[in-house]
Amino acid sequence: MDPTALAAQLSGLTTGLTAERQLNSLYLASAAIMVLDWLLMLDLEVRHIWESRWNGTKALYLVARYLPFIDLPVLIYHQFAHSPSLTVCNVTYKYQAWVFVVGSAVSELRTWAVWNKDGRLTFVLFGTLALTTAAEFYLVAKFLQSSSHEISPLPKLIGCYITSSNPNLAICFAIFMGFDGCILLLMIIRGVAAFKSGGNSRLLRVVYGDGIIYYVYIFGLSLVNVVIIYKLSSQYTTLLAM
Repeated sequence: MDPTALAAQLSGLTTGLTAERQLNSLYLASAAIMVLDWLLMLDLEVRHIWESRWNGTKALYLVARYLPFIDLPVLIYHQFAHSPSLTVCNVTYKYQAWVFVVGSAVSELRTWAVWNKDGRLTFVLFGTLALTTAAEFYLVAKFLQSSSHEISPLPKLIGCYITSSNPNLAICFAIFMGFDGCILLLMIIRGVAAFKSGGNSRLLRVVYGDGIIYYVYIFGLSLVNVVIIYKLSSQYTTLLAM
């Protein structure tokens, strides 16, 4: 083999393995933080959520809260399974992508609940969410078609090994940024109105304060994802998405 080509191949392999190691470290840290957060909030959740009567808002909360726990074992398997087949890698990767889209759509509905399911907002929010989700499904489908796995060069250390992906996934996050920006504005408007009307309870501060912080975080995360997709190698495409 030509020495130049061999050097390029080794360089690409080294870059890919380094990226996979960093991804695995980040995923494990994220999993630990998620479990810790659940344990810290479990007492409050049991008292205020599990013991309350069932309704649509409670169902949405539980889906958004526990969907990551369903996705987490699949993610860990995708990254750490010993010598998985390419079919298994592709299936688990697609599963994670679709769970991400569904989870994102569900989490956006909290603003609708905060607005007391306002009739005008229901029409606008659900219409916009339907269009946004449809676009996300299309773009994610195109992304998955272009993504591919190869047999892991270190099967005892790294499970599924991603070798290519479509940078157009950045459009997904750009759409999320626009939608989340609108949601953030709605949360701020509702929060200001609630405080002006005399509401200043601890519950209101938690609902609106945490809600606003959440959407600022999600907006920033989408922005960082766009930068990652265009600036880093294909292994990092889903660094902060899955």
